[in-house]
Amino acid sequence: MAAPGLENGLRILEYVRERGQVGFTELGRNLELNKASLSRFLKVLVERKYLVKVGGQYVPGDSRDLISTRPWDTLISPLLTRISIELKCSALWVEFRHGRMYFIDRIICENGVNMQIPGNSGTQYLINPAGYILLASEPVEVRKKLMTLADYNDNQRDQLPDEKKVLEMINRVEIDDFFDDQGLIFPGSRRGAVPLKGDGGIIGAFVLGMIDQLVNDQKVKENLATTFKLLSEMDL
Repeated sequence: MAAPGLENGLRILEYVRERGQVGFTELGRNLELNKASLSRFLKVLVERKYLVKVGGQYVPGDSRDLISTRPWDTLISPLLTRISIELKCSALWVEFRHGRMYFIDRIICENGVNMQIPGNSGTQYLINPAGYILLASEPVEVRKKLMTLADYNDNQRDQLPDEKKVLEMINRVEIDDFFDDQGLIFPGSRRGAVPLKGDGGIIGAFVLGMIDQLVNDQKVKENLATTFKLLSEMDL
């Protein structure tokens, strides 16, 4: 006799273990489960410690000790708030895992722009400032593979910079150690990103979102420099 509940529970476990860290929305979309069913399955899996929920993301239960003791976890939210208030812009924390971007937390400022919803993940590297930080941190062959596997919808594909511009922006990240989209990707917005580095390499990036008309090049550079200084002071 079929056991759809068990089968769906195993599908969820396999998907989370394959990805490493997954949000609710991504699970429901990719496994084609409605919200009520998915919530019920996740509740049981978390209660039985097969999965652990961390910052809106689900991770394998056997990663619990590793994830809960990461030194930056308790520092992210206060830093996002500080960046948003002091720099008067929106701020988003994006973590890199297995070549994907995981949107963990955000602060939307009145004078900033909207940001990705926490709990989701994606590979839309070329329309997200964090994506350029991730690509610049990888060897050329890995970078090419990631860009080939990137997934965009039709609207996002229309926003993609041309290949020459993409290479220029990645090269700038390698030189400057931060990213500024110069308002070229989404009209009306100016976005930048600064990497957070640990002993094992780049952990993720803080993304700043500003309204293009309210900032100039100098202000953007100052905001990115201030963010870079704040991150360098983090004790990882």
